[in-house]
Amino acid sequence: MKYLQNTLIVIFWLLVWHVAASLVDNNILAVTPLDTFKMVGNIIKSGELFPVLAASMGRIMLGLLWAVLAGVIPGIISYRINFFERLLKPLVLAVKSIPVASVVVLLLIWQGSGNLSVWISFLISFPIIYTNILEGMKGTDKKLLEMADIFEISLWNKICYIYRPSVKGYITGGMKLAAGMCIKAGVAAEIIGLPDNSFGEKLYMAKIYLATDELFAWTFIIVAAAFITEKLLVFFTDFLIKVHIPYISFGCKKNKRSKNRMGDKGETDEFIVRLDNISKRYGEKVVLSDLSMELKKGQKIGIMAHSGAGKTTLFRIILGLENPDKGSVCVNGRIGAVFQEPLLCEESDMYTNMRITGAKTEDITYLQSKLFNEEKLNKPVAFYSLGMKRRCSIIRALARDFDVLIMDEPFASVDEDNRMKAAEVIRKRTEDKAIIIFTHNEEDISLIGGEKMNVIK
Repeated sequence: MKYLQNTLIVIFWLLVWHVAASLVDNNILAVTPLDTFKMVGNIIKSGELFPVLAASMGRIMLGLLWAVLAGVIPGIISYRINFFERLLKPLVLAVKSIPVASVVVLLLIWQGSGNLSVWISFLISFPIIYTNILEGMKGTDKKLLEMADIFEISLWNKICYIYRPSVKGYITGGMKLAAGMCIKAGVAAEIIGLPDNSFGEKLYMAKIYLATDELFAWTFIIVAAAFITEKLLVFFTDFLIKVHIPYISFGCKKNKRSKNRMGDKGETDEFIVRLDNISKRYGEKVVLSDLSMELKKGQKIGIMAHSGAGKTTLFRIILGLENPDKGSVCVNGRIGAVFQEPLLCEESDMYTNMRITGAKTEDITYLQSKLFNEEKLNKPVAFYSLGMKRRCSIIRALARDFDVLIMDEPFASVDEDNRMKAAEVIRKRTEDKAIIIFTHNEEDISLIGGEKMNVIK
């Protein structure tokens, strides 16, 4: 139905064109679609189409390719280094703001006309590519990046499984916009520079000799070439973004968040976690005040409090995702974490989500057999129910080596049967490990064999 509608729309506008040209009734001012298509056929028969097409599109696409290289790499660097973004901001703004006509005149003086369309295509496309890459990177879910930090996911796997899905819409949209604009600007530059065997030369000569049918024919060819090129570029870009890239395991390394922080390790070997006089406030609201706590190896505790009392804030402080306003935090070992939100790479399946953290296949398989029955797990987790995602996040935490397991509402949205299964697996995998569970439900604490600790008022 959609294709039929599109066909009818094209036919409608061709009829409008035909009627308008017939009413004008002057071949110098306008020609009909039939006359235009006849001239296109003559251009193809003469053999001049493909050399011109190759020369002009080759120069324009070369400018676009340079723009992609010059936009992607600085865009990534600008995301990582704020000073670099501020350093490039005047340059990007200047490229976007300076009139193309001024640039053309300068380039003709410096460069000559031969590669004018290359430079114009580059200057038109560069700010589009750069801005889209930067905005796409900035739009990446910060909580997902925090999860990646806690689970020591390598930079390569972050790029493939976190950044790439985030920027794909920006890249595809940027390429579509850049392709259309640089072709228009490139042809305009050729009309000024008049390089041999170019779209610009053909349009200019048609104007000189008042060959309106030839002018319309070359214009139609340019529009068709731009349309096809844009579709091919978007398809190719989309393919590169979506193509499956295997995860790479770089082995486990000691993460900066999984070490003794703000304390002397020699003094804290007896404890896995020690908090001394932790205080935290947001504006006028005091969330935590002089909170102290110690957790020994094998000890399991549950922390309960009403919503807004500071459970998640304390959870994040222990993980090292936030700093207290005062007090010290010591974590003497590797952390495993179950976040309040599943924080999974939505476009990857359960196995990939586990493997990119460095978890062993046998551990993943064992835990999956305990927490999943007949569910199909070889599809992206975006299609999983919330309960399934919760169980995936529990598997992710348990499938790696850890000294302390910290969980924030781990059983939320998990049905009773799977809640019991998950609790049993957690107990078995943490017999000699420390656990801190933040929850609204006191039963969750007893399910993991823990004791309630009133540290948040």
